[in-house]
Amino acid sequence: MMGPGHSASKRLMPNDEDPANPAKGGPMPRVPDVLEPNESPWHLLGAAIRQGRRRKKLSQRALATYARVDDTMISHYERAITYPHASTIQLIDDALEAHGFLVMLHAYATEFDRRQAGRKDSNPSDHEDDDMERRTTMRLMAAISAAAVLPLDQLEAVRTGLGLSLDKQIGLNDLEATAYDLAYDLRYHPPKEFISQLAPNLADVQHALAHRTDLDRAGLHRVAGQMSALMAMAVQETGNVSAARRWWRTARAAADSSRDLDLQVWVRGRQALVDSAPRMAAEAVHLSLGRVNAGLLEARTAQARQQLNQGEVKNASDVLHPLDDLATRLPQEAATETKAIWGWSKERHNLERVALRVGAGDPTVYDDLTVMGEHETNPRAYAIIQMEKSLCLLRNGDVPQAVTEAATAYDGLHPAHRTTAVKAWSRRIISELPEKARALPAARELRALTMA
Repeated sequence: MMGPGHSASKRLMPNDEDPANPAKGGPMPRVPDVLEPNESPWHLLGAAIRQGRRRKKLSQRALATYARVDDTMISHYERAITYPHASTIQLIDDALEAHGFLVMLHAYATEFDRRQAGRKDSNPSDHEDDDMERRTTMRLMAAISAAAVLPLDQLEAVRTGLGLSLDKQIGLNDLEATAYDLAYDLRYHPPKEFISQLAPNLADVQHALAHRTDLDRAGLHRVAGQMSALMAMAVQETGNVSAARRWWRTARAAADSSRDLDLQVWVRGRQALVDSAPRMAAEAVHLSLGRVNAGLLEARTAQARQQLNQGEVKNASDVLHPLDDLATRLPQEAATETKAIWGWSKERHNLERVALRVGAGDPTVYDDLTVMGEHETNPRAYAIIQMEKSLCLLRNGDVPQAVTEAATAYDGLHPAHRTTAVKAWSRRIISELPEKARALPAARELRALTMA
């Protein structure tokens, strides 16, 4: 372990690492045995470099060749022993196809150091310190949101620790209120934008878990479970299933640590529904111990969908009646929750019922979809309703009208809202098209839009 004032490396490259200038490169006072992204912005950068390098299956020596630095330097960057020069991080960013994310982290770390140095001169209050750090973090997240490609693999470093947006005045009630608001925002905000909003709040929770001994641990774990599940859903909607499943694991672990049975069931039930995970549905049912809650409805709906998709049941009523019975037994709190996604309101129940009827090929569901579409304000939900209507038209033999309406609905949806769930319905329509209909102009347009 190196102490303050020790040189981190004797093999510094010309115009690369400069111990006298932290902005150009220099030693960190502490060298961790393992990567700890929440130790400092430079540790976060190092963790992101390692994450990207492993994703690209590059050795440290191979990446050093791309970056035009000594073979040992990549290891030093990853462990935050030395700082890479701005020109070097640009080469690393290009080699790892990080789309500017590593460059943004480097600029963030440099800015963070500059602000830290300014504090020593001005001696601001602790609260001003926290506000300063949080503003810097928020600028980083805004830059991430504006990036052309969301670097979800590098954001894995955020998942394991970004404890920089500190606020010693924040309380558990504040965190719970934030989680509740985010559970509403998820439905209306594009996933990429939502992720950039959620990440700093997750950082607040992580910092509270690590440092706020005055706050209730079970309550903090509950909020961590809720926010991690929200991140899992948002990441899943971007198409990165493997990253989403890691967030689901984090959500389950946090929910279990909270000892909140309703949350434990809900996280597993929700994952079962959005990730087609039968094992999670079974776990949710087992954990519920016969108690009816929103999570149990999530799990039973996932199982019903699987039964219909696999042809285990032919009539929608065979799966709808048991779900209707459960819905009548929901606690009042869950049945009347219309804002946050972890409720199971009458509107939510009807939405899932209709989707199951579409899956079962119910010919009478078209009119119900039309009525629902007239009242739907969520852009993604509205597009899915139009896709479901198109599927009904297709199965009733009105192929030209079906593909025309589907293409119109998809084209009318802002690109940021063309999520995995919306694309899944579009692909389903394309897959059920008769061979001769696939040459129709609207069919070609729908296929092109879906693949874009």
